[in-house]
Order: sequence, then structure tokens, then C-alpha cells
Amino acid sequence: MTAWDILEIEPTEELSAIKKAYARKLKVHHPEEDPAGYQRLREAYDWAVKYQRTAVKRASVPVEAGVRAEEYDIGGNDQAEAAVEMDNYAEADVHIPTPPPVDWRDYQDPFRRNEKLIDEFMNRVEELYENFAERIDIEEWTALLDSDVIWNFELKREASERLLAFLEDYPFLPKSIWQLLDSNFQWSQEAFDEDHPFWDYASDRFSEYFQHQVKPYYPGLSYSFLLRAKNIDFDAYLYCRECALQHLIVNEMEQAEEWLHKAEAIFTGDPELLRLKGSVYLHTGRLERASEALGQVMQINPDDIEARMMLAYTLYESKQLPEAIQQCKIILDAKPDHIDTLSIYGKSLFEQNQLAESRNIFKRIEEMEPNASEAVTYLAAIHVRMIKELPANERPPLSELNKELQKPGAGKQLLLFLGRLPKIKMMFLFALMAYSWHVFTDMVYLNPFEFVLVLVFSFFVEEISASFFGFWSCIWLLFFAWIFRKFIREIRKAWRAARY
Repeated sequence: MTAWDILEIEPTEELSAIKKAYARKLKVHHPEEDPAGYQRLREAYDWAVKYQRTAVKRASVPVEAGVRAEEYDIGGNDQAEAAVEMDNYAEADVHIPTPPPVDWRDYQDPFRRNEKLIDEFMNRVEELYENFAERIDIEEWTALLDSDVIWNFELKREASERLLAFLEDYPFLPKSIWQLLDSNFQWSQEAFDEDHPFWDYASDRFSEYFQHQVKPYYPGLSYSFLLRAKNIDFDAYLYCRECALQHLIVNEMEQAEEWLHKAEAIFTGDPELLRLKGSVYLHTGRLERASEALGQVMQINPDDIEARMMLAYTLYESKQLPEAIQQCKIILDAKPDHIDTLSIYGKSLFEQNQLAESRNIFKRIEEMEPNASEAVTYLAAIHVRMIKELPANERPPLSELNKELQKPGAGKQLLLFLGRLPKIKMMFLFALMAYSWHVFTDMVYLNPFEFVLVLVFSFFVEEISASFFGFWSCIWLLFFAWIFRKFIREIRKAWRAARY
């Protein structure tokens, strides 16, 4: 039986065809269910890949008829033999024969030794997974990855494929362990590598789940609090919890809540599940139930900063301001620069009309993030209240308030004003005004301002006559006045923009 017979394809030099055949047959000869069949399949695949690469290299050699031995700098009889071989290759049709039958007995002993190492490695993986305390212990996995299998390149590749196949059926590991495995086996890079056949037949669901676990921005759920659970189906619970998280991320609240209820039916003492419940209730406007769920998280895990911040926000939204302020203070004692908590704290103080304290909080936020629009907005609102409600001796100077609102100084105002002047609209208005000035001056031999003075004095001084003032000069004077008025308005807009 040849390698092509095992792969069930015709002899080919196309690597993609070999890989597809291997992936298709791998579903039939699973490493755990049919180890002997998997052995034959793997050896056939490796042989076919080497055959394909050799054929490609031979086909890429540039050979021309009539090449002489002396043109090859390889020396001696080898030189003449190479020349003859190249001549024959050039003259004859290139034909790559079907590979001879593979005698698998030649590979049996070393394969058995290697297979034993792989089996021991996978047995340890199964032991780790079945023991939940060891499954979530990163030190246990680190020790596993220090085995001899990982230090052997060929064995490591096979162990990588078998481990991935195992994890496709049993994927529930902490995010840190997924990242540890990925850093050792480079799965996230091989997912885009055509030389790695596993990803050709891995399910889309598992591929997506894997990508979520190795990406740092995707939220990871804690497993440690499940150690207190007794006699539960951990995988069933973790599956429900993971489905709830995925629906929550894409804002499918109804489906997320359904999976949360299914998870609760298995185990109820997980603060991660309670935090997900609180998030669902918060997004759907059920503030009282959100506060209750997040309060339970605080009882189980008081150090969960994210859940405590969500609780503070929920209390703020439900107008329980003293309680929200208390939760914010607890967080800020541990993390003084937690900007989201500072925002909730400052808004709660503002709602309680503690203007000076709220102003200090938003000033801190503005120092941390100079372009924070929320901080500037609340500072402006605080200043308005201070001016309306506080006596002059109790509120800060106006210059200090303007500085907090990032209003520019006099010099910068002038630069901004000059920068706004050469706008297209203002240039167009200026051109119209100059043209109307020129036409009017040619008609009455006076500019518009001089003409207005003459016209005014003609009402009081008899010697001055306005008889030269005609219909068209009146039209052009009105047009100039209208353009001049719009030009002045644009200048005022530019000045206001520069000031604020």
C-alpha cells in the first residue's frame, strides 16, 4: 500500500490537495480512537509532503540542452555525472514515478517509542483536565510544558495537534493557561499558516472561542471561586457561563439572561456569574436587581474592583448618592487614579450640591486627561451654579474658573482671532465690499463714508447740495452697507470663537 492509497488521492505535486486529503482522513483515524490508523496516516502525510517539496525543487532547476560538464563547478566525476543527468533531464519528458510501497515496519520501533511519549503527555493532559484544582493551576501546566516531548521538534508538532484536538472537545481553561499554551505552540500564528492542517478542519465555533481566549482585550472570567463547588458538572456550568458572556458582549440581553439561569441551576456561588447578572440587569434598566446581584459579589469577593465600580454606578443611576459615594471612596482608597470611579464620584457630589468637592474631583480628571469633555462640561455646570448660588467671597476668581474651562489667554485669543480672519467667506465679503466701494466712488467721486457725511451735513447747511445723489448711487450705497454689515458680523464671530 502506498502513501497515496492511504490518503486516497492520486499522485500529486499540489500541497493543498495533500493537506485536504490528510484533514479529511484525520476525521476517520482519530489519534485516540484509532492510533494505528493515525500512525499510518501521519507517516503517509509526512512522506507525501517531502515528496511534493522534492518534486518542486527538481522542477525549479534551470536546465538547458547542451550544457557541458566544465560549466558546473562541482569537480571530478561528479561533475560529468551531473552534466549527463542534466542533459538527459532536458531531453526527456519529465516524469515523476509513483512512490514505492512504504514498509511501515521500518518505522515501527521508533514510532512506538515516540507514540509512547505522546501518549504519556496526553494522559497527563487528561489528568490535569479531570482534576479541576489542577486544571486551573498554571504551575501544573508550566511543569507539563517542560517535558521531553516539547523539546523535540517533531514530537512537539504532533503533541500540538493532539492537544488542540483534545481542547476542541474540552476547551474550558482559564485565559492565562490558554495564553501560556499559545505562547509555547504558537497556535494563533499557525491559524493563518497553510502548513498547519489542524485549522483546516477545526470547527468555526472552536476557532472563534480560541481567538477570544488568546486575545488580551477579550474579557476573561475567573475560575478560582469554583473550587468551593462540590460534585457539579464543571464543563456544563462553564459552557453556560461562557455563552452568557458572549451574548452579553454583543448586547443580546435576553439570550444572556437565559444562559445565566441555566448556569445558576448548576451552581450559585460564583461571583463572576453574579457580576454578569448585575451587568444584564443594569443594561436592561432593572437597577434594584442589579444592585442586589452586585452587592452579593461584594460579599463573596470584596476585592473585585470592576464589580464595585458597577455597583457605584448603579447606585448613582438609582439616585442613592450617599451609598454611591461610599463605594467610590472604597475603590479610590485602593486605586486613587481610577478615572471611571472619579467620574462617578464627582457626578454624585455634584448631584448633592457639594460644588467645591465636585470641582476638585473634575479638576483631577482634567489633569489626568486634558481633553476629557465630560470633565470640562461638569466644570462649566459647577461654575454656573457657583456664580448663581454662592456669594462672591466664597467662589473662586473668574480668571481661575476660566482657566479650568481651558479658555485661552489674551495673547492666544488674538492669535486665534487672526487665524480665523482669512476664511473664504470673509475674503469673498471683503472682495465684494472693495468692488462696491470702487463703483460707488466712480459714480459720485466720493467714497461711501465721505458721501454719508456730506449727505448728513446737507440737511443742516444750505450751501451743501446733495443733487448729485441719484438712483444707482443709492443702490450701490445700500449694497455696500449690507456687505459691510455682514463683514463686521463675521469679525465678531471670529472674536467670540477666539475668546472661548
